[in-house]
Amino acid sequence: MTENLTYEQNMEFLEKRDSKLAGRVRAADKGDSFKIIRSKTGYPNVIIEKGFDAEALYDNSDPLKYCRQYLKSLDIKYAPIVIFMGLGLGYHLNLFFKEYSKRLKTEEIVIFEENIGLFRLALELGDFRKIISHPNIHLFVGEDSETAFPKLRTEILLSEKNRIVLRSVKIIPVPASILQGNEYYLRALKTVKDAARQVMITAGNDPFDSLVGLENMFKNLEDIISSPGLNLFHDRFKGRPGILVAAGPSLNKNMHLLKDLRDRALIISCDASFIPLMKNGIRPHLVTSLERTPGVDLFYSGVKDFQGTYFVACPVLMPEVFSAFKGEKIIAYRAFSHFDWLENEKGSLSTGMSVANMAFKILEALECDPVILVGQDLAYSEEGDTHVEGNIFYA
Repeated sequence: MTENLTYEQNMEFLEKRDSKLAGRVRAADKGDSFKIIRSKTGYPNVIIEKGFDAEALYDNSDPLKYCRQYLKSLDIKYAPIVIFMGLGLGYHLNLFFKEYSKRLKTEEIVIFEENIGLFRLALELGDFRKIISHPNIHLFVGEDSETAFPKLRTEILLSEKNRIVLRSVKIIPVPASILQGNEYYLRALKTVKDAARQVMITAGNDPFDSLVGLENMFKNLEDIISSPGLNLFHDRFKGRPGILVAAGPSLNKNMHLLKDLRDRALIISCDASFIPLMKNGIRPHLVTSLERTPGVDLFYSGVKDFQGTYFVACPVLMPEVFSAFKGEKIIAYRAFSHFDWLENEKGSLSTGMSVANMAFKILEALECDPVILVGQDLAYSEEGDTHVEGNIFYA
């Protein structure tokens, strides 16, 4: 009766936090491969049987001492983000949370557990209410580890406080779990690495990246204050087709299709495709840049007439880019909190990894429909070209 009450109390919290996971737990079959035993110190332990083999999750003489010694042996000095590979009955996690997390400045804990039946058993044997209800502890249980990628990337690792400590992520493998499902946890590790890699590409992975953007933002204050924000144009193009022109080599054969579309659709050019379009007599309504590195100003070099084209600019760009574009400008912030310091709202975008992502988000904010992609190849041409002819990177 006590175990049943413990389970129901845990499930009440789990249903509030993650109703889908709670539903899968209630439907889970523990099977007959788990045998509950009591350790010499009275704590529950589990024997996992596989055919003629059987293995205990913990040292049965003293499970807590065993887990405490293991955590100590890892000799972790700093752990802002911790990934547990395996949960078992939760002894490693509970000890870490109570005895290590504050000292190691842990902000986020992620747990991968392959076996949902074992997870259900853990909920029957121990009180997980504090763990389940903690907003910075995240459970991925009983499903392909790859499904964790979107939440890892956007909700956990991409936050402003977490992305600058990505190099300090600590992986804690729970030994018995690894022995039971090594391939699953290797895939989980790859998922974590892939999510972190995308965050680094999107937003930078150290304070210096952020400082470069901040420095550029302050240098661009005059343009920020004197230019309208993208938020003034939301809904203005609702239902009108939008054409995003990227700089892939396929633009060479498709560019002529754009010549008669200026009065029928809103055309936005990525910075790298701007000069090739202008050379071919195609004037986009909008053009945008995203990178905060030197050289972006070259995408606008040599253009004499900017009339009729507006530069949708993120003010983390180097000031040289603002100077190189001599036409009208519209400001769009990235969805980062340091723009709030300016107290001058312009509209924010989750700009993604590339200038093409930003261009798409601009058309999305303007509510263009449909959005048509041209030159967005993500591939080499048959001749090995990386960009459209006339682009400064054309090879």
